[in-house]
Amino acid sequence: LIEFPREGYSAFSGGKLDGNERILYGIRASSGKSNHCVIEDVSIFNAARDGVYTKGRNSDSRLIVSKCNFSNNHGRALWAHVSGPIFAIENYLETSGRDGIDLDAGAKYNVCIFNTSVKNKRHGICFRFHKITYDS
Repeated sequence: LIEFPREGYSAFSGGKLDGNERILYGIRASSGKSNHCVIEDVSIFNAARDGVYTKGRNSDSRLIVSKCNFSNNHGRALWAHVSGPIFAIENYLETSGRDGIDLDAGAKYNVCIFNTSVKNKRHGICFRFHKITYDS
């Protein structure tokens, strides 16, 4: 329904986004080198896949998702995947087809505080850690 631009700053506040089980993502915040973005007080429901999708975000750009309601998204409510810092603060995430919040491969420097995640099919919050190797 919403796709953030490839560059610059974005903010989306208030309102309801209904994917009607046909639109893949409520908000696609994964475009190119998009800078810092804020999603606040938005209801995102019935996406065919994920409520907020972040794969491929610039690793230096912050995404703040605050006080949003996610319901009945068929994938994950909030998927921080191969992206820079995601700050998930005080969100309500329910009845996702997978996870409420998925901090997945390549997602780094994320902060999740004061979220409520209920009735999701897999996990409330899913963390995946990868082996880190250091060259000496």
